Amino acid sequence: MKDLFEILPTAILYLACGYIFLCGFYLLLDDRFDFLSEISFSIMLVLGFLINTIVLAIPYDFGLRNIYVRDCVLVVFSFVCGVVSAFIRNYCAPKLEKYLTKNFRRKTISESFWYNILDDPRKPVWLRLTNLEKKYNLDGVLLELSEDKENPYVLLGYSQKYDLEGNPMVDDNVNSMDGHIKKVVRVDSFDEITIFYDEKSEKTVELKIKS
Repeated sequence: MKDLFEILPTAILYLACGYIFLCGFYLLLDDRFDFLSEISFSIMLVLGFLINTIVLAIPYDFGLRNIYVRDCVLVVFSFVCGVVSAFIRNYCAPKLEKYLTKNFRRKTISESFWYNILDDPRKPVWLRLTNLEKKYNLDGVLLELSEDKENPYVLLGYSQKYDLEGNPMVDDNVNSMDGHIKKVVRVDSFDEITIFYDEKSEKTVELKIKS
């Protein structure tokens, strides 16, 4: 028991660094981290160990001889590392996914397919949701996604309804151009979903189709 109490502060430091790293990392990502899961607990421990090992491998102590100050600096450093890693991931992942999809595979990088349809926040994504049973289309700009991995709720702005022939359903479009009004819909209520990306979006796919 004595040995356990001796290593407990170190283990807690590892967990704290790993958790803070993940907080910084997922701060810039669309999906969230379930830190209560058993696997995530292990990830935090491993990340904390790696961060501490890398820092302790530096031969210079930067004048941090007080162990408590050093631990606080390690925690802050872990957060910074998480944010930087997320920034690199956000920058590189779309390019890597585009390369892999083009040359090797058709699977998405993220476990949640819906997160992969999101574009740069500065570039709007429009959805056209088609309900064949009720015979209408619902158009709107995608503002937010719920965290459901399958059939999430989506938040639409500037939404408008049309019949399947493209004629506006006037009664339902009274407030369609009002930015203060938004609409929440569930994607599994529709039979078909069309996604419209910005002209300068990196999500576009250029194909040379031979007739």
